[in-house]
Amino acid sequence: MALSLIVDDEPSVRRYVSTILQREDFQTLEAEDGAHALQIVEDLDGGLDLIVSDIQMPNGDGLSLAHAVKDSFPAVPVILISGYATQDDGFEFLQKPFVPSVLVKAVRKLFAPKASTRKEKAEAFVMSQMDPSEASVYQEHLATCQACMQAVEDAQVFVKAIRGAGRHFSDRDEK
Repeated sequence: MALSLIVDDEPSVRRYVSTILQREDFQTLEAEDGAHALQIVEDLDGGLDLIVSDIQMPNGDGLSLAHAVKDSFPAVPVILISGYATQDDGFEFLQKPFVPSVLVKAVRKLFAPKASTRKEKAEAFVMSQMDPSEASVYQEHLATCQACMQAVEDAQVFVKAIRGAGRHFSDRDEK
């Protein structure tokens, strides 16, 4: 089970985010400000799988926390949330209020395997938009489609036309 840290000065927001992440099989810890969160991160020696933090809080803001975590524990992903600020600092950002599916998509995006080809990026995007139950069906379907496409690519195509008509439609010559 993955371990997450939820940081927000509003207890109701911490509970809301914790509930969403627990449904996604995360164990959750909570902190009421950036200073307390940084202490937890250091105590765990960066042993977290995810941090979701509000930006504007008393006693240590979320952006400073995100930068401190990135500097000391770059493998720990951070999602910043705020009802007031906008963010463009290289971190995933969600505007509050948000519905559960928005947070879930952001988390899946962070945990999606890094794709190198255009095809892999498209598949990763599609997978990040699905419910886990749909994803397994999609993967099975994709494997079947890939096998069929490979069979078509490997097939020897020969078009025999009467009096030569239509032979130009074949992309392979008769051997």
